Amino acid sequence: MLSLEDAKQFAHDWLALLDNLAPVEEYLKYLPDGEFEQWSYPEVEIKNVEHLKAFFAQTWGMVKSQSNSITSLTASPDGQGRVVLDILVNWQATLAQGQQLSRPLRYQMTIGEGTCSADPSGAFPKVYRYAMTRPPSEA
Repeated sequence: MLSLEDAKQFAHDWLALLDNLAPVEEYLKYLPDGEFEQWSYPEVEIKNVEHLKAFFAQTWGMVKSQSNSITSLTASPDGQGRVVLDILVNWQATLAQGQQLSRPLRYQMTIGEGTCSADPSGAFPKVYRYAMTRPPSEA
């Protein structure tokens, strides 16, 4: 079973992939085959790896650079052998046109052990549920 410390390290590694604008192929070893339990961004639900590849191809070139600075990271067992990560970040990006963006983001992920065609030995955790949202504004 995945330890909470390993899950937290995974969160850091995942955000590093995002910050480095890693190609979608670098994520495949972390993704289960078949339909995703959940994969959502504001305004879009991703169904499976092929859908994710198409989404990345369409949107990834819009961001020239980005960084996710963690402000809060919690890891909790879900009672079914997986770990739920709740990650709050300050996200900053430069878009391809040079526009600067900065906003808080929330990543909620459920990860656990498993295998897939890109990782048949199960050496890497798998992301079973993924949601990126903007946290509610503080009053």
